[in-house]
Amino acid sequence: MYKAIRPLLFKLPTEVAHRITAFVGDQVQRSPIVAPLVKKAYYFDDSRLRVQIHGLTFRNPVGLAAGFDKNAHLVDLFYLLGFGFTEVGSVTSLPHDGNPKPRLFRLLEDNGLINRMGLNSEGVEQVKRNLRRVKTRYSLGINITKSNKPEIYGDEAIEDICDAFKGIVPEADYITLNISCPNTPDGRTFEDPQALKELLSAIREKRELSLPIFIKVSPDLTQGQLEGIVRISLEYSMNGFVATNTSSKRENLRTSQEELTRIGKGGLSGPPIRDKSTKVVRTIYKLTRGRVPIIGCGGISTAEDAFEKIKAGASAVQLFTGLVYEGPGIATRINQGLIELLNRERIVNLHEAVGIESK
Repeated sequence: MYKAIRPLLFKLPTEVAHRITAFVGDQVQRSPIVAPLVKKAYYFDDSRLRVQIHGLTFRNPVGLAAGFDKNAHLVDLFYLLGFGFTEVGSVTSLPHDGNPKPRLFRLLEDNGLINRMGLNSEGVEQVKRNLRRVKTRYSLGINITKSNKPEIYGDEAIEDICDAFKGIVPEADYITLNISCPNTPDGRTFEDPQALKELLSAIREKRELSLPIFIKVSPDLTQGQLEGIVRISLEYSMNGFVATNTSSKRENLRTSQEELTRIGKGGLSGPPIRDKSTKVVRTIYKLTRGRVPIIGCGGISTAEDAFEKIKAGASAVQLFTGLVYEGPGIATRINQGLIELLNRERIVNLHEAVGIESK
């Protein structure tokens, strides 16, 4: 059904289509008649797909990546659609409208997206109110980062992130620190070793609860940069990694250079970064000797894509761009496909597949 609707959606500007989709999704999750029908249509459960991470149980390994539901308006919907967990955000301490529009673009020849949303967020206090309206309790991650205000930098930037952290922690099952978003006016990130140490030191001081904290890294890091971030993250007692964010580079694309020039800056996501993100997953798995959970993210559209990340070392996976191109049934199809792949390779459960090609 989605394949019939998609051409109509794709005639609209990308962000307009997203808003329409979100509106319809909100109506679905609120409806006492439609919501149970959607859940029945997309329900798929198999104990072999359970994921255990630091005391959390994901009902399956397919999660929604941060960026699709920035302000936690659709958490119930993605439970109905069969996702094992959801990550909202990036949430910032202060509200911000983000970058000027247009700021979200489809690369149709590549099934990819470029975004320069600019960390648009309703702010931590409003997101907390949104989360308190959620009806379904399943594993929920909250992605936080610095407010998009160039005048906030240095020690003030760390304080800003700590404010978001303190405000949102009670609502989360895990926190992801987005240290690698390229879509801010000043271009600053916390991937610089000294900046990262200062941030994680401050977060550690504010850490009153034992919930897991993940670090979200870029696919564009050099080997040395990645090694440094992993080492520092573990030194400051971070619990895992999300690999990866979007890419600032323009590689492996069929889209014309003319079109890319027209679009301009932004983070690339989807199949063009699949191999890069898998390489980062594999590298982190080897650096940590498989002792630290990794959530693989980047270019996942099929069960085979997800299984590749898992065999490289990911305990679970996330997607965003795949949902845009493949529609609301994507989580169910991937989970069904993962069971078929486990059966084909005679693997008892998903946990046994984690990192089998990186050992």
